[in-house]
This record gives sequence, C-alpha cells and structure tokens, in this order.
Amino acid sequence: MKRLNALIFLYGIASCTAAFAQTAGPGVSTVYYASKSGAKLDCNLSTGLQIGTGGTCTNNDAVLNGILAQASATNPVTLILDGPTITTGLVGPATGYWTIDCLNWSNGIYMAPGSNSHAIRNVAQQNGDAHSNATPGTPGQSVQIRNCYINGNRGNGTTGNSNSGNPRQAANGNWIYGISIDNMQQVRIQNVWLYNSPSFQLTLNACTDCEIAGFRSDENFGSVDNIDGIHVDGPSAQIRIVDPRFVANDDSIALNAAEGYGGTIRDVSISGSQCVSCLTALRVLADEDGAATNAAVQNVTFTNGSGTIADSSAQSNVFALGYIHSNTAATDIIQSVRISNSTYTTTSSAASFVLVSDNIGELSMNNVTWMSPAGAGPWLALNSSSPTIGSYTCTACTIYRNTAGHAAAYWGLIPSGAAIGRIEMNGAAVVNQPGQTYSALPYGWDVQSGGSIGTFVMTALDPANNPVLLNGNEWSRIASFYGAGVSTYYRNTTFANLPLAAYPGLQVSIGDSTTQTWGAAAVGGGSGYAQLTSDGTNWTVTGK
Repeated sequence: MKRLNALIFLYGIASCTAAFAQTAGPGVSTVYYASKSGAKLDCNLSTGLQIGTGGTCTNNDAVLNGILAQASATNPVTLILDGPTITTGLVGPATGYWTIDCLNWSNGIYMAPGSNSHAIRNVAQQNGDAHSNATPGTPGQSVQIRNCYINGNRGNGTTGNSNSGNPRQAANGNWIYGISIDNMQQVRIQNVWLYNSPSFQLTLNACTDCEIAGFRSDENFGSVDNIDGIHVDGPSAQIRIVDPRFVANDDSIALNAAEGYGGTIRDVSISGSQCVSCLTALRVLADEDGAATNAAVQNVTFTNGSGTIADSSAQSNVFALGYIHSNTAATDIIQSVRISNSTYTTTSSAASFVLVSDNIGELSMNNVTWMSPAGAGPWLALNSSSPTIGSYTCTACTIYRNTAGHAAAYWGLIPSGAAIGRIEMNGAAVVNQPGQTYSALPYGWDVQSGGSIGTFVMTALDPANNPVLLNGNEWSRIASFYGAGVSTYYRNTTFANLPLAAYPGLQVSIGDSTTQTWGAAAVGGGSGYAQLTSDGTNWTVTGK
C-alpha cells in the first residue's frame, strides 16, 4: 500500500511538470520542450516551406525567445527545440545560463526571408568587420547549443536575408552570421550544422573557455568571400575545436585578434579539422591594419587536419599567418603556432603552404604533407611586408608530387627585409608518386637580397629531388650553417654546389676535386673524389 501511494505521488509530480517544464531546483536548468510550450514546429529546413502543405511556416519567435529570456544565474534554462521552425532570430540573454538543444539534425531553424538577423545571438548586431577597441564588460556564463541544423537562407537582397549591395550584410550594414556569441565564458557548441549563412557561420567575440565539437559548416554559394566557418575575435582564450568539417568556406577557422573588441587571443587547440574547397585551413591575424593595440595571438596548436584548398579570386594558402600590410607590428605578435600530423592539397597555382605576414616567435611543423602542389610556390613564404620568424622548425615535412599536381614547389622564400632567426630542417623530402618521374627542384630556399637567416640547422634534408639548397650564391645571407645532415646532403656533390667554407667544421665530399692531398685546399673542375672539411677559410682535403 505504501509503495502504491508513493507511485501515485510520483506520477502526480511528473504529470504536472512534463507538459511545460521540468525543474530540478535552484541553479539547476529548467527544461522547456518547444512542442509542449505552444510552438508549432512545421518548417522544412531545406526549403523554408511548411511541411505537408508547402505553405508558410509558423514563426515561433515569441514563444522561443520568451523561454530563453527567463534564463539567469539562479534559473538556467534549457530549450529543447524538438522540431523544425522558421525564425527571424533567436536571442538569449547576454548574461548567459541558457542552452538550446535540438536533439538531432532533423530539428533546428530556418531563417525567414528578409529577417536580416543572426540565427542565434546574445547581443545586438553590429558590423562584423568592426574594430571597437572597447573593453568588454562583465562576461556572461554558460551557453550551450547542441544537435541543431541551422539554415541561414543566404539571399541576394530580394529573396533572402541580405541587401543587394552586399550579400553578406543586412541593409543597415550589419553582417549576418549563423551563430554570434559575445563576451561569454563557458561556451559549448556540440554537433551543430550551420548551412548557408550570409557571412561568418559561427563567431566568438571575447569568449573564454569554449569547446566546439563535431561542428559542420556548409556554404552553397560560389563565392567564399567572408564566409568563415569559425571566426574568433579578440580578446578570447582557451578555445578548443574538435573534429569540425567545412565545405566551400572562406577561412575554415580564423583567429582575428584585432577585430571585435580587439585584444589577445591565446591558448587555442584545433584537432581533426577537415575542409573541402576552402580558402584556408587556418588564418591567424594579429595586428590587422593596426586596428587594436596588443592584439597578439599566443599558443595555437593545430593537429590531424586534412582537406583541399581551392583556387579563388583571393590567394589560397593552407595556413595564412598575419595580415598583408606595412608591417609595424611588435616582435612575436604571433607568439607560437604548432602544426602537426596534417595533409592538404592546393589547387591554386599561386598557393603557398604557409604564408607569413606578421612577426612570429615560434612556428613549427611536424609530420605535415603538401599534397599535389599545383604551382611552383614555396612551402613557407614570408611576404613583402617583411615579417620575422624567431624560430622555424620543419620535422618530417613532405612535398608529395603526383599526377594531380607536381609543380616544383620549394621549401622557402625570404624576401628583402624579412628574416628568420633559426631554421631547423629535421627530415624533409620532395617525394614523387611511385612510378612517376618529375624534374628535381631548381633550389630549396630563396633568400633574396635584403633577406636573412640567422642559423640554419640541417638535421636531415633528402637531396634526391632537391639537390641544390639555395637559389644561387646566397650563402652570405645565412650567418651560421651546420647540422648532422650536412654531410649526407653534400655527399659526392660538386665543388660549386658547396656552402661557403666560412662555416667552420662542415664535412662534405665531392667528385670533381683537382687534388686528393691531405690538408690541401680543394678546388673543383677535376675528376678526383675527396672528403673535405671547412676551416673557416678553405675547404681542405681530409680523406679520399
């Protein structure tokens, strides 16, 4: 009898709460099911038409935004969007403590034509390219968006969300995003599919402690201009991006420290990123146009990436680090970027694998492959803004040439005014597809007049398809040259191909020596084999 009474009591509680909300106590989320709260979820997320009739969908903004508006620190709210709806934009409180969970990708929102609004946001809209240089106020906390499909319905000014002058903007000049989260701590975006946003798909501005997992971003329009998949503005920190997929976006992921409020972006980890026909896999911008002071980027790691970088009206590069401008940025404005275990294909004949335009403290690449280069550009290019790199390491790097692309891409370009303090080549090779034969590279590095390298350490560099290290006699532009791989690289080569004897202690061998006398200064043009050591002035014979 007692057990029966207990069951009746529990059933009574459940029947009272299930129709509208489920509350577990102060500070614990109140759960609202949209379908049980007065919303009519009847919209086809592909077409924006009513399911079954093809007519006008029901706009549930009043119900849904009314639910979100109740969220507070003492009353966190979870909106279960358990079906598809049309909307002119969902708005959660700037203070946070709200969650939107669509349960699966069959549920979500379709942006109504002419809505001129972000799909989901927590603050008023503004120009997406603005540099406010303001100080963010007290941040909100705890926002989650899960398991949603969001169709941004990007239009052309008459049939969609944007004005005719600029398809990424509303008529008032504000850019239109898929999701825009501003000045927030503890953000989690999980298993969300953003499709066809007019401009950036997901923007985090001044956000800390954020995790984006299982994110997908698709753009159905031919132009990729300003359609970044994930766009982070400064100041932001502790950003974790796991297993995203981007299709035909501008920058797959962009870290733009000078934009938004402007300020340092630090501690960003990215893993498992895939891109299909994107402009870049990652763009990092620090001192963009000098728009914000102290807008640095610190400690970025990128691993297990893959995909295709498409040709575009803009230059397509796998990794774009810095902004192309007159470089007045501080030393190490980008402090550390580490890239590993990644493979990308480029289709642009003008592409580089890594384009550097701002000063970087540390740049390292480990087990990274440039697949099918379409043009004879460099793996690492420092552009005409004359940036500097403190330390650059290339470990197990591969330029892989096959029938899809086999241009003579080379290892590095350092133009006038640009400099790299230290280079380490710790295992790098130009590899031809088995069964294919392509011409060797004309050179590996081009250190142009006015450019410089402080220390070049060659631990291992395969000479098979890269028999000439420098573009001409550029040795005077390298202050120090050494490493365990030097003797392997310069094995049985010609005297003319040797580095300067001014680097003491180097050991090499040549097949065109005019002398084999121990201790004699070697000269090329003969037919003798000799082992040589540099003494700071001459190459002297130390074996034969």
